[in-house]
Amino acid sequence: NEVQIFTPGASSVNTGFTQSNSISLDSYPDPTTSTTTLSFTLPEASEAHLTLTDAAGRGTQLLHSAWLDAGRHEVTWDASRYPSGVFLCRLESGGESVTRRVVVLH
Repeated sequence: NEVQIFTPGASSVNTGFTQSNSISLDSYPDPTTSTTTLSFTLPEASEAHLTLTDAAGRGTQLLHSAWLDAGRHEVTWDASRYPSGVFLCRLESGGESVTRRVVVLH
């Protein structure tokens, strides 16, 4: 199902959001200087694992691991303890995985 937003005085604006059977992962703010929110959506209840590595894939850290209901979830990552650079956040759930880049600037 596609979601439409109607603004007075304007034609419909397509948000690009469609109900999906896939997991999704976003981060904000990106780049970050201190903390960033990792927001993800699960299409069905399942175990979810959120991990973080540097851009070379080293130093895997488990940020969150739990059985979660379907829907939107958020995890806050404190990046202030990490050096400036590019990090990869990976969400694995329901046999799927998605990876997003997060930039840390100090």
